[in-house]
Amino acid sequence: MAAFSIIEIKMQGCSPEFKRKNVPPLPKDLTSLAPVCFELVYAPQDLTADECVVQISSNDQTSPFMSIGIKGKGTYETEQTDIFKQVSGQTVDVLFVIDDSGSMCDEQEKMAENFQSFIQHSEVWNNDYHIGVVSTNVVDEHIRGKLNLGDARRTPRFITKGPNAQSQFERLVNLGCDSSGSGQQEAGFQAAQAALTAPLITETGVACSSDNDCKNNTSLCGKPTNCPYSCLDGTCGGWNKGFMRPDAQLEIVVMSDEEDQSNGTPDFYIDFFKSLKGYYNSNMMHFNAIVGEDTTGQGTCTSPDGQTLAGDGKRYKYVVEETDGKFGSICDPDFDVVMNEIGAVAFGLKVQFYLSRLADPSAIDVRVKGVECKTGWQYDVASNSVIFDEEGPCMPQPGDEIRIHYETLCLKS
Repeated sequence: MAAFSIIEIKMQGCSPEFKRKNVPPLPKDLTSLAPVCFELVYAPQDLTADECVVQISSNDQTSPFMSIGIKGKGTYETEQTDIFKQVSGQTVDVLFVIDDSGSMCDEQEKMAENFQSFIQHSEVWNNDYHIGVVSTNVVDEHIRGKLNLGDARRTPRFITKGPNAQSQFERLVNLGCDSSGSGQQEAGFQAAQAALTAPLITETGVACSSDNDCKNNTSLCGKPTNCPYSCLDGTCGGWNKGFMRPDAQLEIVVMSDEEDQSNGTPDFYIDFFKSLKGYYNSNMMHFNAIVGEDTTGQGTCTSPDGQTLAGDGKRYKYVVEETDGKFGSICDPDFDVVMNEIGAVAFGLKVQFYLSRLADPSAIDVRVKGVECKTGWQYDVASNSVIFDEEGPCMPQPGDEIRIHYETLCLKS
């Protein structure tokens, strides 16, 4: 397999106020364990708002261009107040990553049958949910990480709260069991990573009436061919746009009868999954798995009649444990227990709040519901965020307003 390479990083429609910095010599190979890093600097010359696009081109055959919108606004203010509202604890996004290789027909049917065990908890707590389904197939670039295999005929792209959730899930979870790509590489971690990153989750904000409006926009796609964006709900974006919401709890559920075959190490994916909600918001993201568990001493599990059904999913189990997720054996007669446990997970509250400007650590004032918090929080320099002690006296509760006032530091170019 040819190395994945970054070929060019350029600015599209940018004023001289935006600059690239520390861009490595290109082209440069990119792997999950050796990312390519560069910086963007914004040095405003006036008080007007500025925005443009950073376009990254690669040798990827399916999506050779990725566009990242950037914007900024100059100010003379030396102080800033950021206002947040604690999440309700009742908003959750659930991504199911389903093995659709040749041995998985029965398991997909069991998942659909036991879905009610999961969703009943959402109904009890009146949760606002998004539920999406992707394949473990990462070989086929046309479906890798895409909700509903990227098929516009399979609707909806993801399920939202409503009376038809059960029937919609039964239809969407049935990906089939003849995917040659899944048989070659059944990679649950890698598929979930693709589903939850750019360009698939990108929302460009560019208005459109058809896919051609996106493809022919050179600032977004570079070339009309292999454009990663579609016209969805009136704007150009990745196929999975709108699925993952910034203040929603995230639950990832993998179902496979084989061990994970992703390219990266389990620790790499643990770091990635935790970063999606902020590393300190550990209660807002869990990785769950319904996979094989060694019950024979031979690295397999079997059905009640002794038939070998699945290989031991040690990599999956490790990530489940490190993210406080739920684990179930795919060799169990049904998935009712584990689906019930996943659905019953207490929906977490945010403890980490990212500031909009760079703060002076010595001049930060934190208030919850108008009351000053002298203790129970800390400022994290590396992430420019305020982190609350979950057991502390100032931990914000659902709906509480958080005001963080601070003196700002000036960014230097």
